[in-house]
Amino acid sequence: MPCARRPCVTDAPPPVLEIEELTVTFTGRRGSFPAVEAFSCRIMPGETLGLVGESGSGKSTVALAVMRDLGPAGRITGGAIRVMERDITTLPERDLRRIRGSQVAMVGQEPMAALNPAMRIGAQLAEVPRIHRRASAARAMDQVRRAVEEVGLPDPARILRSYPHQLSGGQLQRVAIAMALMARPALLILDEPTTALDVTVEAGIVELLQAIARRRGTSMLFVSHNLGLVAGICDRVAVLYAGQVVETGTVGRIFGAPRHPYTRALLRAVPRLDTADRQAPLSLPGEQPLPHERPAGCAFAPRCPHAVPGRCDQLPVPLTVLGGPQDAARCLRLDEIPGAPDDARPTLPAASGPGQPLLTVEGLTKHFRLGRRRLRAVTDVSFEALEGETLAIVGESGCGKSTLARLLMGLEHASAGRILLQGREVQDLPAGRRPADLVAAMQMVFQNPSDTLNPSMTVGRQILRALTLFRVAPTRAGRHARLLGLLERVRLPPALAAFRPGRLSGGQRQRVAIARALAGDARLLVADEPVSALDASVQAAVVGLLLDIQRDRGGTLLFISHDLALVRQIADRVMVMYLGQVMEIGPAARVFGGMVHPYTEALVSAVPVPDPVARRDRIVLAGDPPSALEPPPGCPFQTRCHRRTEVPGGLCATLPPPLAEVAPGHRIRCHLPPDRLARRNAAAPEATHGAVEP
Repeated sequence: MPCARRPCVTDAPPPVLEIEELTVTFTGRRGSFPAVEAFSCRIMPGETLGLVGESGSGKSTVALAVMRDLGPAGRITGGAIRVMERDITTLPERDLRRIRGSQVAMVGQEPMAALNPAMRIGAQLAEVPRIHRRASAARAMDQVRRAVEEVGLPDPARILRSYPHQLSGGQLQRVAIAMALMARPALLILDEPTTALDVTVEAGIVELLQAIARRRGTSMLFVSHNLGLVAGICDRVAVLYAGQVVETGTVGRIFGAPRHPYTRALLRAVPRLDTADRQAPLSLPGEQPLPHERPAGCAFAPRCPHAVPGRCDQLPVPLTVLGGPQDAARCLRLDEIPGAPDDARPTLPAASGPGQPLLTVEGLTKHFRLGRRRLRAVTDVSFEALEGETLAIVGESGCGKSTLARLLMGLEHASAGRILLQGREVQDLPAGRRPADLVAAMQMVFQNPSDTLNPSMTVGRQILRALTLFRVAPTRAGRHARLLGLLERVRLPPALAAFRPGRLSGGQRQRVAIARALAGDARLLVADEPVSALDASVQAAVVGLLLDIQRDRGGTLLFISHDLALVRQIADRVMVMYLGQVMEIGPAARVFGGMVHPYTEALVSAVPVPDPVARRDRIVLAGDPPSALEPPPGCPFQTRCHRRTEVPGGLCATLPPPLAEVAPGHRIRCHLPPDRLARRNAAAPEATHGAVEP
């Protein structure tokens, strides 16, 4: 029978990618275990499929299996992977090389892994058409220039002459995307392509990918733990847990009416801008099992609040079709679990009273000498951090957040200014010369715990070393008891004290770093991007832990982050930095809801919303931040500001604005009068469609 309004199935184009019952096994010291089991999916031309789930769920393994790049320990032990109807699981390496790049290309999390640091960008990009299209040198460079322009890189001639280390992270990621697209592949695999990027750069990359999908009809496999990005870029979503698909469906259905308890838990853990009050993040109890530790029955049952003993922990659970062949969930109790997820978040208590200043920073400046020039990393920064409060410091990479943290901790020496901890000046005391009580009182948690933990020492030994340094207990038995107490406080089992960091997950390593930082009863804890590389569920657990510890001890938390949605949930006050200067500081409720600096407004507008229906005005900032070696005259933000034309007489380009108080406790550095600084873009996702161009 002919079809009435759509082509018959036989007339439909074939899938660009079809995976059927894929099983991937890795072999290690413990034996061989499946990392991915019976995974199936289909991606049609022009379609984007999102793969989501916690670390270790199998997302990247699926992506690498499509590229047949599993390393010596991994192998495909079952199923089929068809690219343009051709099964690649048994192809010889010679045939695979023809498919990689030309039909399937991949962009990873770290663009430097795909670029040669010793070659100029232009020469590296030119290799793609010369290898895959056998183009001449002149024709290859012509294609390179067009590719660089297509991905929106500024000053293409300079970019092509540059080496990778001379470009920013966002520029490098655009170069990697250009390299992947130059052979015009039918399928583009993106594995966490924006994890290490600022929210503004991330938004630009996502807009670029969306434009490429519309213009070229490129199909995409988008691997990410950022559910806000997935909601905005994907057509369908597959949720993985412990190597299996637990739910799959359209992006609207997954985000609007999730059925599996794990999907609901992931969505509850995502921080949101559209929250009325400070709210505690909701974390999942427990952790995802390792491949050799997966339980019988439903793998999620040990963490599921709806699991029924004797039923959910017995036989393997099949996928149940919900409304179509690609809309399914793996749960025995789908029809028994209430329809509306319980996503009520407990409201965090405000800081008790105004609090006394624990930390006072006055005119802090740090300029680095580079030959005859000065790099102005931090300039004239002044603020107070009160007892018992969470002060968030936000801004793009290069704004001075981490340099400020290093100055506070004595890891850098200030060029000028004062740092006072409870009235005690510490700016002239480097970390190595600070007395033990001062080191114990000011501690720092870094972004990557692997960089600060000794891989050859056990967790217990590293914490005991800190306890000894801080003279916490006079006896070995007393220090051991304190060690067990610290592990309990950060919710780690005592048995992990005998493990080395390499045996722990990312979330566990970060908890160990927090336990070590708390060994001396720190009054001030500086957390520099402590959860940026973690999944939403692990992130919620670590942040919840930091807030619990702060509440119990009454300490002060300086939380450095580029995740404004998370900051919105947990911060009492927010300080916004740009090009080494404070552009705004004030109560979080006012920074996210009232009059704001144009830069803050742009940052908030770029935050992805975990709702595929919601659309907000997006303020597109022009170009990258200026170099701190050559800051612009006048207002440091004036070269990218979307509201600079509202200030008469070109004042923004000639006169630096003061950091003026616009309301009690709220200061903004801008020439616009306070009555003109009211936010034009609402933080809530119900705002209007479109984008505001500079």
